Amino acid sequence: MHVLFLDDNDKRVQLAMRTFEGDDLIIARNAYDAMRFLRDCLGEWDLVMLDHDLGGESNGWGAGQEPTGLDIVTGK
Repeated sequence: MHVLFLDDNDKRVQLAMRTFEGDDLIIARNAYDAMRFLRDCLGEWDLVMLDHDLGGESNGWGAGQEPTGLDIVTGK
């Protein structure tokens, strides 16, 4: 299975690595990398998991803020 996992939490990343052991797991630690992986491998994903509150933020992608998984989904 081809999986993209976006998260900045080390414990969740470790859990994903155990859960998807043996699968083609790509881990992105920020939304920019996740967007690049999604763009470069368009249509090749079996599962995409996106953290909606990277760094504890989920209030939109504004000046001085990093985008989150929620921003990727909503196209902000």
